[in-house]
Amino acid sequence: MTNEMNNFELCAFCGKLAVKTAHKDKLFGRGEQAVVIENLPLKQCAACGESYYEPETSQMIDQLLSHPERQAVIRQVNVVSLAA
Repeated sequence: MTNEMNNFELCAFCGKLAVKTAHKDKLFGRGEQAVVIENLPLKQCAACGESYYEPETSQMIDQLLSHPERQAVIRQVNVVSLAA
């Protein structure tokens, strides 16, 4: 079990050794202004349930969103609406 615990980090919210890093895709904005950032490192705590970005990741998100055209790749996506 000690080896398993070495894979965890301390949670910034509850302080427990229960945080792992997951890589997620996140949608920012709406419509034609929407931008998806792929593979964002997200901290997730198994003890308290909080999910959060580290400050460096938040800064990177802000930089990417300020000028997404510099690194964005245009992809066509299907959009389904549940509205009547």
